[in-house]
This record gives sequence, structure tokens and C-alpha cells, in this order.
Amino acid sequence: MIGRLETLRWRAGWIAVVLALYALAPAAWCDNQEQGRFLLAAPGLTDPNFAETVVLLIRHDTDGALGLIVNRPTRVTAREVLPEFAALSGYQAPVFFGGPVMVDRMMVLLRSDEAPAEGELVADDVYVSASGTVLAGLPADHARPEQVRIFAGHAGWGPGQLDREIAAGGWHLVPASMDMLFAAPKGPDWRQLLPDTRPLSAEAPGPSGQTLPAYVRR
Repeated sequence: MIGRLETLRWRAGWIAVVLALYALAPAAWCDNQEQGRFLLAAPGLTDPNFAETVVLLIRHDTDGALGLIVNRPTRVTAREVLPEFAALSGYQAPVFFGGPVMVDRMMVLLRSDEAPAEGELVADDVYVSASGTVLAGLPADHARPEQVRIFAGHAGWGPGQLDREIAAGGWHLVPASMDMLFAAPKGPDWRQLLPDTRPLSAEAPGPSGQTLPAYVRR
């Protein structure tokens, strides 16, 4: 049960937290030429939060950047932490570590032919939401890993920060494949997506001595 993961502080009353997820302004996804692209950690990036990660960029503009790490499954299943959502009763996929920011909050990626009421388009037929109502209204036959991915936390950068890290060689931007994102049980393969370039020696800023929590699979 997720209650064993004290570092996440997901205990009694957790569902109330999910239903009161932080609001994301609709404008956050507008006018982003980078929106819906994959951000790949360069081989020399050693910050444990981001080493060998594939990040789906949701926002990248003058106010900063926001994304979800999409290839870091945890050891916890979504139905363990979200038992109140009937649609997830047969859902087998884990919660993914979306990033080191606000890891006690959930974000959902959803493939849908119709835009959910509280979701924003990322790319193609994929929407992102931080609202529990999206899961509450999810049809049971739609709650499959090929259609839904659930993330704890997200990745974030301040104004100009990501641009500087890209310029320093810490990241690569590549076209995102939504099919690849949802098809692989552990998310997109970082090695497969990495451009064929000479390894760079670069490291994005990160707290000294920081390590990933034990529940994140590597």
C-alpha cells in the first residue's frame, strides 16, 4: 500500500488531496512551440532525478517550463493509491514518477477522441489533467495503460532555466511519439530515442548528494 511510502506522505485523506489538485491555468499550454516534444537527458547529465529520463514537455515559454518524466515507473500501482476510483479497479499499470516537484500531487495523461472537461491538449489525442474528476468520469473500458498514465509530481524549470541547460548540452529535444509513450510498460526507451551524438559532459543543477526515493524503479 502507498501508506508505506512515508516520503510521499500519502496516507488517510489522500483521496481528498487528489480531488483538490493544484489548478493549472488553461493558458499554461498555449503558444508553446516545444509543447508535446520529448526532452531527453544527455548521457552526461548525472542529477539522479533526471539521469536517463524522457520528459514530455507540456509547457516551455518565457515563464519557464513544465513536463512529466514518462519513463520512471514506481513500485506502486495506481489502484493501490486510488481505490476510490472504480474505473481503476482492474488497472495494472504503476504510478510513474513524474518529477521531483510536488510529488504528493497527481497528474494524468489521457488518450481520448474527445477533450475531457478538465484537461488540456498536449499533442495529437493526448490530454493532461490535474483534476480527479477526469479519473472519476473515466469509463472502465478506457482505463488501460494504453489510454491512461498516472504520475506523481512533475518536472519544472524557472524562466530561462531549461534554455540554459539545453544550451549547455544537458538535454536534447526530439519529436514526441504518443504511441511510444503509451505502448511501452515502462515508458519510452531513453537509449532508443537518444540522438546519435558524441556523449556530452553536462549536468543540470541539482541538490548535492540527492538520491532517488527507493520506490522509483531504475
